[in-house]
Amino acid sequence: GKYDAVFSLFHVVNYVTTNQDLHSYFSKISWSLKPGGYLIFDSWHTPSVYSIKPSKRTKRFENDEMSVMRYSESSIDPVLNLINVSFDIEIEAKTESPITQRISESHLMRPFSIPELGLLLNLYNLRLHAVYNNLSKEVPTLENWDICIVCRKEE
Repeated sequence: GKYDAVFSLFHVVNYVTTNQDLHSYFSKISWSLKPGGYLIFDSWHTPSVYSIKPSKRTKRFENDEMSVMRYSESSIDPVLNLINVSFDIEIEAKTESPITQRISESHLMRPFSIPELGLLLNLYNLRLHAVYNNLSKEVPTLENWDICIVCRKEE
């Protein structure tokens, strides 16, 4: 390994949806870390995702120049443990002749439980050091599906 720490933020691991790709992901991270090095990443927490349940959401952002509406809707495949998050975004320029732009995209995401992550990490000589509700030092709860995982590569 070459690095003292690897950071994988913004739920990168949740975009890795197949077992084969997960093995490749953690293998490359482990190879990159020096013994004693740390991996810090965030993830969606499966028990919380299923407890809270994804819902339809609308967000509006606006300033003097534009207005942006983002609509999101999610569906869960409980057999494959995958979530498809669909976004529709409308951007309207506030000019004399308003211009509206529409963008649609989908994100396929895979949440993880803490024991599942521990099992995967152990395969690559990475040990769970700590797990927190993201952006805090609190233990994960069912009220927040965003967790932060700190792992250490064995010497």
